[in-house]
Amino acid sequence: MAYKALYRKYRPTVFSEVVGQQYIIATLQNAIKNNKLAHAYLFCGPRGTGKTTIAKILAKTINCQNEDVNLRPCGKCASCIDIQQSVSPDVIEMDAATNNGVDEVRELIDKVKYAPMNGKYKVYIIDEVHMMTVSAFNALLKTLEEPPEYCIFILATTEPHKVLPTIVSRCQRFDFKKIAVPVIVGNLRNICQKENVNCSEEALKLIASLADGGMRDALSILDQCISYKDNNIELEDVGNVYGVATLSEKMDLFREIKNQDTVKIVNKINEIAEKGIDISRLTTDMINIAKESVIYGYSKNEDILEVIDGDTAAELLKMFSSTKLLTFIDNLIETQSKYREATSALTYFEICLLKMMDISRENTESKQENIIVKEVENLPISSNVYIDYTDEEYYDILTKANKRLKEMDNKIIANLPSNSFTVKENNLLARIKKAPIMASSQDKIIFTVSDRIQANEINEAENNRILKELLGKYLPSNKDIIAVTEEQRDYLITYFRSRQNTSRKEEVKPETSEKTAEDRLGALFGKDGFDVVEGD
Repeated sequence: MAYKALYRKYRPTVFSEVVGQQYIIATLQNAIKNNKLAHAYLFCGPRGTGKTTIAKILAKTINCQNEDVNLRPCGKCASCIDIQQSVSPDVIEMDAATNNGVDEVRELIDKVKYAPMNGKYKVYIIDEVHMMTVSAFNALLKTLEEPPEYCIFILATTEPHKVLPTIVSRCQRFDFKKIAVPVIVGNLRNICQKENVNCSEEALKLIASLADGGMRDALSILDQCISYKDNNIELEDVGNVYGVATLSEKMDLFREIKNQDTVKIVNKINEIAEKGIDISRLTTDMINIAKESVIYGYSKNEDILEVIDGDTAAELLKMFSSTKLLTFIDNLIETQSKYREATSALTYFEICLLKMMDISRENTESKQENIIVKEVENLPISSNVYIDYTDEEYYDILTKANKRLKEMDNKIIANLPSNSFTVKENNLLARIKKAPIMASSQDKIIFTVSDRIQANEINEAENNRILKELLGKYLPSNKDIIAVTEEQRDYLITYFRSRQNTSRKEEVKPETSEKTAEDRLGALFGKDGFDVVEGD
C-alpha cells in the first residue's frame, strides 16, 4: 500500500477531531442543531488552519443519512463515504486559483438549478476564492444572493480583502486563527505516539514554531523529519532539515556580542553559512528572544514566554539592559527589511551583529544608572526616573529655553514635506511630529514622548544622528535632539523649580494658593518659556 502523508492520514473527519477553531465549530454545530444554516459562508484565515477541512465536515454533517442526529456525520453511510472520498455529486469542490474565469462560474451556476441527488443539500466549496476575476464575482453574485433552498456556498480564502465587498456582505464570515504553538505541540505528540515515533519535546516545539500556526504545515514538517531520522527525532535534526539554528547557537551569538569577541562572532557566522541556516528566520528568532526577555524583565511572568524560558530570559537580562535589548531589536528589524533586495543577506546580518557589539560597548548604562536624582519636596513622580543627561545639563538647557524659538521650531517641523525623505527618516519624523516640544534653545531641543520605548528610539545614537542632520537643514540652527518621557518632564519641571528657588539671591515669599498657574510657570521658565493651553 502506498505511503499516505501524515497531513492526509490525520485530516479530521468529524468536528471533534478538529484542533483549534473551537468557536467556529461550536457556532456551526449550533446552526445545524437549530436548523439555522446560512446559504453562504466565507471562511477566512491563514493556510493550513482548517478552512476546507471544516467545510467538508459541514457538508458531510448536513447530508449524513444516519437517523440519529447526534451521530452525524457517521462516516459510514453512502453520503458520508462519497463526500470523504470526494466523489459525491452533491458536494462540488472548485479551486478558484485555476478556475477563476467567468465561463467556469457560469458553468457552475447552470448546475445550481439541479436538486441534490443523494443528500439534503448541494454544497459548493470554492477554495482560494479571492483569485476569481471581477467578472466571475459578478456572475456569481446573483446566485449567491438568492440560491435555491437546497444550495449552500462555502467560500474559502487566505486573502479576504481581495474578495469583492458585495460578495462578503452576502456571506456569514468566519475568521480562522493561527493555531497556538502549545495546541500544535499537543496534537503532534499524540500523532507521534500513534506512529511509534520518538520526538523530543524541544523538537516538537520547534516544528510547531516553524509551522507558523498551520497544522497541515506542522504535519508536513514532522513527516519530513521522520524520513530524515526514522523514528528518533531530536532538536538538532529539525534544525538540520529546515536550516534553523538551535536556541543554544542563538544565545552563543548574544554571548559573543557581550564578550566583544569579534573573531568568534565572525567564525560563528561562517558556521551558520556552512549549515545553510535561513538568515531571515535566524533574525526573526533573535528578535523574539530579545523581545521576550524584555517582557519577562518587566513582568517576571514565565507563563507568557513562548520561544524561551525564564532562565534564558534572565541570562540575557544579566548581559544587557532592557534599553539595549530594545535597541538590538530595532537594528535586527531594520536589517531584516533589507534582506529581500540584498544579494547577500549574510553580509547584512554580519554587519548587524557588529553594530550590536558596538552598541553593547557603549557606556550608556553608566549614564542612566548613575543619574543624580534629587530629593525634591512633593516630587510628583516615582523615584525611578532615569535620563541620559545629568540634572545640571538639563537645568542649563531649560534656563536658555525661549518661547519664540519653540513656536518657530514647532511650525517648521509640522510643515516638513514627507515626500522628501527616506522611509526611515519619515518614520522618525512621524515620531517627533507627534511629540510636543518641551523646550527649545539655540543649540538644543527637547521633545516629550509618552513612554521610554519611544524616547529610547529617538535618543538611540544612529536615529538621533539622522534626526539632527534632517532637522538641521530646516531649523534656524543645528540643534541636539533630546527625547524625554512625560514622567521625566514632570521631574525636570520640579527640579527646575527647586533650583530656581534656592538660587535666588533675594528673599522670595512662599507661594500661596492664590497664586495663578501662569505665575508659577513664569517662575519656572520665565515669562516667554511656556504656552498656556486651555484644557477641560
